[in-house]
Order: sequence, then C-alpha cells, then structure tokens
Amino acid sequence: MMHPLDSMFVLGWMAVVEVALRLLPLPRMATWMGCPLATLEPASTSVERPGLRPWERRRLLLLDALCRRWPFGDGPCLRQALVAGRILRHHHPALRIGAAFADADVIAHAWLEVGALQLGRSDDFTTLIASPPA
Repeated sequence: MMHPLDSMFVLGWMAVVEVALRLLPLPRMATWMGCPLATLEPASTSVERPGLRPWERRRLLLLDALCRRWPFGDGPCLRQALVAGRILRHHHPALRIGAAFADADVIAHAWLEVGALQLGRSDDFTTLIASPPA
C-alpha cells in the first residue's frame, strides 16, 4: 500500500532534480543527492545486495511508475537515478553514466549501483570511467 508521504517525497524530489540539473554541475548534484558520480572501474559484483526497507521499496516502485510518464526532458534515466540515490543514500549508492552507439549517434544512460544491486543498468551501455592522468 502506497503512503501519501511516499508520493509527495518522490514527486517533490523529481521536481527538485529537474530544476537542479539545469543549475548545478552533475558531480555536485550527484553528491548532494547522496549518490556521488562514480568514475572509476565498477566494483566487483561479489558485494552483497543491500537489504532494502519496505518504505525504500515502495518509493522505488513509485519512482519507476512516475518516470515512465515524466513529461520533462528526454529520457528520465538520470533523474530517476538521482532520486533513487536520494532514497537509498544510507546504502552509499554510486551514480554511473554509460554510453552506447546507435548508427552514428552516441546515446547516454544513467543508473545507480548499490553494492551488487544495479538499478536501471542495461548491458547495451559501456560504463564511462575517468581516464588516467597523462
């Protein structure tokens, strides 16, 4: 059963993220939301999956449903990952950005990693990592 506070929380943070993405650099925004941008090689998947609380599961389900209908911006994956990071911030999530080629276009995608749990990850996208200094 959804609680009205869950709806207010998710919708409120989606609105905040929508505005903040236009005002703040992504690394600062991700850290502020509780899911710093991960630019190193992904951690091993041998890390345990976090045990999510019932209210975290409810909010993630609500977020998923809302993002399927979100009218602002092309592709809500970044917004969804940032709000999910806010929901799961006590589990120390990391925001990942990836890219894929489609014909002559480069397509970006964002997802969240919490231990071995990857929310929104697609195998079609290669994780972008920081290049080592020259």
